Amino acid sequence: MARISREHTHHGQGVSILDERPYFDPYTGQMGRYTHKFFMIGKRLPGFIRALIPSSVLRIEERSWNSYPLTRSVYTIPIFGNRFLMDLRTVYLPDKGDTPNAHHLSAEALKMRRVDPVDIVTDPYPQHKYKPEEDLTLYRPSTGRGPLKPGWLSGWSGPIVTSYKLAVIKFHSWPRFPFLEQRVQNWAWSYLKELQLVGHRKAVAWQDDWMPLSDAQLEAYESETRGSLETRWKQQNSAAQNTAGAVPTHDQVAANSLGPSPPPIALS
Repeated sequence: MARISREHTHHGQGVSILDERPYFDPYTGQMGRYTHKFFMIGKRLPGFIRALIPSSVLRIEERSWNSYPLTRSVYTIPIFGNRFLMDLRTVYLPDKGDTPNAHHLSAEALKMRRVDPVDIVTDPYPQHKYKPEEDLTLYRPSTGRGPLKPGWLSGWSGPIVTSYKLAVIKFHSWPRFPFLEQRVQNWAWSYLKELQLVGHRKAVAWQDDWMPLSDAQLEAYESETRGSLETRWKQQNSAAQNTAGAVPTHDQVAANSLGPSPPPIALS
């Protein structure tokens, strides 16, 4: 994620890290990492939104709690007030994506659930982001875990982890623009899916770079990235300031926008 943040931060676009520190996660019973970021996304938004709101003020705020194997990220858009919320929960399991209810949803919630698989090898990839060196059907890493061909999953016998993500997207439009509600939700869903496809594909394609690194080296790289992003954003945006105070809980942040979110993930 640190390397992706560097790639995407330029010319007023990208990521600013406002806060990052350890916290105790009550759901996993272990220490985790809390981060607070914002993403300037004006140029990435669809035209129907940019026609209504200046792109220079459009940013997404992300608050994340990472305590492997669970993570949770809550996204808001400040200019929308409490009208927009995306609540993203992740659980990582060592399987091939065949766990039917990884998030332990109730029978009622399962009826409303929409399942949208993401395959980092075969799913259509955004042409403007394509790089031959990141094409997993061509890439030959030193680990021997590639290249990967269509149908790779069924015959795979090596290490594997599936990222199960539960996304709840809510947007309450203004009375004058009722058509925006469904369109914003659809855009958020497609944007989220693209982020997962691109991010996870890059993580696999970069394995020769990150697998040899120790935990200390990875932490040093992340620290250096935070400093680089902070310097860059201070030069471009006066809003990039560190926050203070206690780490907010998952539910405190989610409850501030559109009411309560789903119950926490239960570890079996």
